[in-house]
Amino acid sequence: METLEPGKTLPVGSFIREAKGAPWGAGETSLLLALAHVVAAFEERLRIYKDTTKIVEETLEGYDKLEKVLSDPAPKLVFEVREISSRQEKLVGKIASAVHARKLLYGEKRRLTSTCDALKLWWQGLPAVAKVKTVYDASDQDRIETIRKYFAKLNEYDRYQALFEMIPGIYGEDPVTEADMDEKIGKIVSAFEGDAKLLETGEGRVRNQMAGAVAEVFGAKGDMVQCEKAIQDWFEQLSPNQRDATRYDMEPDAQSFIAKLAESSITFEKKLMETIPDALGLDSVKDWGALRINDYVSKLTQAKKEVEAAAVVVPVPQIRGKEKFQKINESKWEVDEGGSIGIAVADGACRVVYTIDGTDPRNSITCEKSAEGVILEDVFSDKSAIQINARGLDASGNYSDLVTCSVVNKKKEYEVNVESDDLFTQKGTFKIPGSIEALKSVLGSTVTQALKDKVITDTQAQKLKNAFDEL
Repeated sequence: METLEPGKTLPVGSFIREAKGAPWGAGETSLLLALAHVVAAFEERLRIYKDTTKIVEETLEGYDKLEKVLSDPAPKLVFEVREISSRQEKLVGKIASAVHARKLLYGEKRRLTSTCDALKLWWQGLPAVAKVKTVYDASDQDRIETIRKYFAKLNEYDRYQALFEMIPGIYGEDPVTEADMDEKIGKIVSAFEGDAKLLETGEGRVRNQMAGAVAEVFGAKGDMVQCEKAIQDWFEQLSPNQRDATRYDMEPDAQSFIAKLAESSITFEKKLMETIPDALGLDSVKDWGALRINDYVSKLTQAKKEVEAAAVVVPVPQIRGKEKFQKINESKWEVDEGGSIGIAVADGACRVVYTIDGTDPRNSITCEKSAEGVILEDVFSDKSAIQINARGLDASGNYSDLVTCSVVNKKKEYEVNVESDDLFTQKGTFKIPGSIEALKSVLGSTVTQALKDKVITDTQAQKLKNAFDEL
């Protein structure tokens, strides 16, 4: 092995066959010890490949793997020796130091494998946003992008390629050899150490840029401290109504912003860098694959505008019964035949907007408006129940909170309520009857609908109704 020329390999299978034959006659124990001695003695200078193509590397750590090689009738493993000079070891040590590899114990030697592993861990530990070139000064951006592209393929390199080819390649150098090590090592080490430190400042740079941009939205300038003060002052000046996140059901960004600001157990920096952008659908800043500060500022600007608009409190409309009604609770009423429900415009509002199909009148195409209030009478004539959703509206276009009320038509309480699922199908819902009369109502309304849809004839419908009357 010591006399093996650079680039040449020793086929393990040939070695085992020769060692077993005359004049050596080595047994399995001797061969096992010989292979173990080679692995231990040559350490990282020894490269082991699965076959002569030298594409896939193999390891022989542990006697189980050595025994497996000896039990193979035709092992294809090959050994190659790659010498590592003291000056190449110096480069490895510098790279290890730059990526904060574990400090060596007394007498311990820096290994290529552990250094390459430390290099991978360092790169994986950098937040994604630190690898975005536009985070840095224009003079550094091309080099940072080159580093990103090389490191994206780090797992494709073996330890020799990563340390002696990839790192020099980043800085436009050919693979480092013993002949030109002295000339290149200073330049490569200095450049990589500087860039490693620069990349580790990436998230901090974004944090400062973010704090400055967000502070301006709230009328301030400066770093994270000034940004926190500006937002905290703004938040404290809001009314309790504005600080209630549940009021912004139609403005999800404003709702998320207020809810996250109100979390007292989380530091402001974590809110600004993680919880708020994540709630706004932008992901945590550290996970950004591109700078999204403008998007973030845009969303916060709109959220702030919506929160400030909520300072105007519009009174909610009043639901009132008119004759033959019963108020079960604030959100449920019952109306007998001839009764009605009114929606009154509250003082301080100029009109009421409402729907009776369950949609929010703020954004519904079925919304009705009235400046005098409205009395709902005819809507009960053909339905067993309706849901009223109403909001007050002022002259500036501000809406009140939503008022919801379900109204049951006592006369038709047990009749089937027919709704269209789509253009071709209908569905019916009804309240489970608790008496004979209620059962007759369910059955009778089903027959009426069947007659209307021409499923049955008039004669058939009358026969069914006569049968129900006999119950």
